[in-house]
Amino acid sequence: MPSGLPVYLSSLGECPYLPDRRWTLAVGAPRDLTAQQFDGFLSQGFRRMGKLIYVPRCQGCQACIPIRIPVRRFEFSKSQRRVLRKNLDVTLTVGPPQFTPDRLDLYRKFLSVRYPDKTPPTSSEYLSFFVQELGFTQEFQYRVGDRLVGLGIVDVTTHATSSVYFYFDPDQSRRSLGVYSLLQEISWCRETGREFVYLGFYVEDCRAMNYKALYRPHERRQPDGSWTLFE
Repeated sequence: MPSGLPVYLSSLGECPYLPDRRWTLAVGAPRDLTAQQFDGFLSQGFRRMGKLIYVPRCQGCQACIPIRIPVRRFEFSKSQRRVLRKNLDVTLTVGPPQFTPDRLDLYRKFLSVRYPDKTPPTSSEYLSFFVQELGFTQEFQYRVGDRLVGLGIVDVTTHATSSVYFYFDPDQSRRSLGVYSLLQEISWCRETGREFVYLGFYVEDCRAMNYKALYRPHERRQPDGSWTLFE
């Protein structure tokens, strides 16, 4: 655990990744968190949720493995290069998170297809989720012409980025924008002199989480705190 940071265990009930398991998080609420401090927390496996940082601490289970990409060593696969070619008409703009009607409309459209039972978010909920950040969060905005087709919320630290959330236009699914956005984030880190892209947690037996192993080489954090390279 980070030195000097009060951490408490919070049991959240059913695991969102693996059936028939319980989910417990170690949660901390550091004051005035800086990008440099968050670098250290990321290297210890933590993620950010609002103004809290957390890491799974489930009894008898270590399935959630922190994973990151060393961007200088990363190599694009053939399928990833095809995704880049399919999106040559997409432009990327990086800047502070904002609220606009087209952002809210796209987010609602994304949720209506991916999570049809979810109540459409309000403007204030969007602001709370994505715009009230900590000072080192950036918005990776993807457009075709003037049309917003995808948006990523990314924490940008001194030496790394950490992907927080990405939503996109379901009508543009052929573009594989989720893959494209991550490839663009890797390229952006290289161009700005950063070392890692943190992807959160890799869970081998969860389809929604194990795709992260397709980005190689990558590193996974071991129980002893070391990071192991997977070619």
